[in-house]
Parts: sequence; structure tokens; C-alpha cells
Amino acid sequence: MKRLLAALESLGNRVPDPVALFLIMGLGILLVSRLFDGTAVLHPGTGESVAVQSLLTIPGLRRIFTEAIKNFASFPPLGTVLVAMLGIGLADRAGLFAAALRRLVGVPPRLLTLALVFAGVNASIASDAGFVVLVPLGAALFAAAGRAPLAGLAAAFAGVSAAFSANLLITGLDPLLAGLTQLAARLVDPKAEVVATDNWYFMVASVLPLTVVGAWITERWVEPRLPPATATAEQDAPPSEHEGPALRAAGFALLVAVVALLPVVRWVLSGEDGSYKPFFDSIVPLVSLLFGLAGLVYGARAGTVRDLRGAVAACSAAMGTMGGYLVLSFVAAQVVAWFSWSNLGLVLAVRGAELLKQADLP
Repeated sequence: MKRLLAALESLGNRVPDPVALFLIMGLGILLVSRLFDGTAVLHPGTGESVAVQSLLTIPGLRRIFTEAIKNFASFPPLGTVLVAMLGIGLADRAGLFAAALRRLVGVPPRLLTLALVFAGVNASIASDAGFVVLVPLGAALFAAAGRAPLAGLAAAFAGVSAAFSANLLITGLDPLLAGLTQLAARLVDPKAEVVATDNWYFMVASVLPLTVVGAWITERWVEPRLPPATATAEQDAPPSEHEGPALRAAGFALLVAVVALLPVVRWVLSGEDGSYKPFFDSIVPLVSLLFGLAGLVYGARAGTVRDLRGAVAACSAAMGTMGGYLVLSFVAAQVVAWFSWSNLGLVLAVRGAELLKQADLP
């Protein structure tokens, strides 16, 4: 098992950076579009003939350069994630998420593993804060309970990372995934709409089984292989005297905001046909607004965000961490646009379906 894990670690360390992966895909799209230029299929929706378009031509290369900025600016995951991170980043920088995670795992010892994994599963609402706060906190909590610190660390890490996309709430990741899914869906249906809530039911339903399985593996397999703690340890960042009242104030403010939002959804964010499409289209700014409000109230009560200048500084600091995402988005936006222009997506889908039919699988 040790040799297997060492081999997996070595292979994992050889995986290129995501930007490099997109660059490789982009180069592949250019070459494949040239190789299969003119290959045609019938569009499954319209019945019209659609052919692969080579991008390694004068018009294709001209389009690549002239529309690069447009591709980046219109990339759906770009704006949605940045807007969501304004409010979520403010709440994170104010200390709301760290305080909530500490309170969430303050449960009876016999439920500690279950609560720790549950907190990890739902930590994706705080983006990377779960890795920074909950993983070392899990080790400290297990040590304080006289249990193996590494088991607590592993349980928290498994909950945060292996179950990252499951959550009881909509997270900053969902707008990103919705934008990418919408781009893929529009290869076939140009009017396809995918909103951030489309995966919510699956996310909520996944929380319980992931929590139970993570806790069971920890207590049944991981912890028995590790020595117990030799000494107790306290959390690296003990809660301040203002943390409890600040959390209650933030929770109350969030509840009031949600109640106040209900008539707005009913009378303002509903369509003339009775649908709630305007509301679903507003999910991202609403999530940002609600978390931003909770972060402001918590910060004002705890003393971490004292005024508007502090709130702007917190939002700016959160945006400062998005530099890598902006670089990735620029490259990904070009690759996605090239893939769409070349018609390779539709042609591959139709040809793949034909292969499945010819296989005559049961």
C-alpha cells in the first residue's frame, strides 16, 4: 500500500498546471480542426448539415486574434464567480466562516467525527477556508479529545476535498459550473439556459451519505491504525469573547434579509408569465448580497470590519486572490470559443452516438 500511494503521488505531481492543460487542448483543437476540415454530420435538432471548420486558415486565425478579448469578457464563469466572491470574500475576510466552522464542530465527543466530516462537506461555501481553518482544527479537536490528531486531520481533509461540491447551500462554485455547463449545452441548443441552482437537489442529497461514509471510514479504518494523542492540544485560534454574539447577530441579520427578500422575489423577481426565471437569473448577486450582509454584521460586531473602508478593503483582498482564476479564465475562454467555432463538439457527439448505435449494446 505504501508503494502504491508513493506511485500515485509521483504521478499526481507530474500532472501539468490547468493553464498548461488548456493550452494543450487548444493546440489539439487547432490541429484536429485542420485534419478533419469539411467532415459533416446532420444536426440532431434542425436536420441541417454541420461541418468541421478549420481554424488554421486566414479567416480562422484572424478571428482568433480579433475576438480574444470578446471571448474573455463574455466567458460566463468569469463574471458570475467574481460577483459571488465579492460577498463571500467579505464574509470570509470578516472571520464569519472560520467562526461558524469552529462552532459547528463544538459537539459531544461521540459525535465529533460525524460533525467534523459534516462541517468539511459543507465547507465549500467558504471556498478554500475549509482547508485553511478546518483541517488543522480537526487535528486539534481530536488531540483535545485524546484521539489521534492525524485521524482528525484526515477526516476534515476528506470532508473538505473529497466532498467539495456537495453542500446544503449554493456556493461560489455553482455559478462557475453552471456557466461551463451552459457553454456545453449551447453546442446543441443555442438558447439553453443553465442556472446556479440546477445542481442543488443533487448537492443536498449528497451531503448525508458523504458525511456518514466519511465518518465510518475514519472510525473503522483510519483511526485504529494510528496511535492516540499523547497530550491534549488546544485550537490554534481560540474564539474571542465577541465571536458568539457576532455569530448570533450575523445569523439574525441573514434571517431578516431572507424574510425581507420573499416579497421582492414574489413581486419584483417574477416574470409576467408567473415563472421565477428573473429570480433564478439573480441567484448569484443575491447570494453575494446575503453573504456580504452577514459578513458586514459579523465584522461590525466582532470588530474585524469596522466601517465601509474596511469592507471595501476586505472585498479587494478577496478579489486579489482571484489572479490565478483570471489567467485560467482567459485561456479557457479562448479554448471553449475555438471548440465552438470549429463545430468539433457537435460532430464528435453525433459520430459518437452513431458508434454506440453500431455497437448494438444491450
